[in-house]
Amino acid sequence: MDLASGVLVFALIWVVVFLVAVQIRPHTQDDAGEITPGTPASAPKSFDMKRKLRVTTLVAVVIWAAVAWVITSGVVTLDDLDIVKRFGPGAGH
Repeated sequence: MDLASGVLVFALIWVVVFLVAVQIRPHTQDDAGEITPGTPASAPKSFDMKRKLRVTTLVAVVIWAAVAWVITSGVVTLDDLDIVKRFGPGAGH
């Protein structure tokens, strides 16, 4: 895996992890019992973006390291993924 591929894979993993992290333990105005007029009760009361970004980055680094190891180690090859034999014999070599 070259540098550009590694950066792209990391960016994709980071975005997916961030979209999941945003949904974990939201503290809404309804939960706090203090609804600001003109906003929905489901609006966040407090949102710690820095913490979400740090957690997202740490989790994404761990997942990326595992994915990069699988890609570069050869544990899984293109032949392993070709279950319908479209690539021909030895395409992953």
